[in-house]
Amino acid sequence: MTKKSWRIKAGEEIPVLPQRFKWKKVSIYDTFDEADKKRNTLRDDNHELTKIRRCGPDGVRFKVLIGEPVEKKGKKKGEKR
Repeated sequence: MTKKSWRIKAGEEIPVLPQRFKWKKVSIYDTFDEADKKRNTLRDDNHELTKIRRCGPDGVRFKVLIGEPVEKKGKKKGEKR
C-alpha cells in the first residue's frame, strides 16, 4: 500500500509497504447472515484472521476469507545464496 499521490512532495520517493497477510477465499453466500455464521464457525476452529467482503455484480453477494501471515523472503543470517 502506498501513500496518496496528493500527500507526496515533489521529488520524494513513494514508500511501498510489504504485504502482511495472504487472504484465501473459503466460500460465497447470498446473505450476510449466512456468511457471518460461517465466519463464526471458522473463528471457533482457530482461524483468527477472518473477514467478509462484498462480491458479485453490484456487491450483492458476500465471500468469507481467511488470512495467513506472509513470511519475509529475505536472506537469513548465515545463509549463502
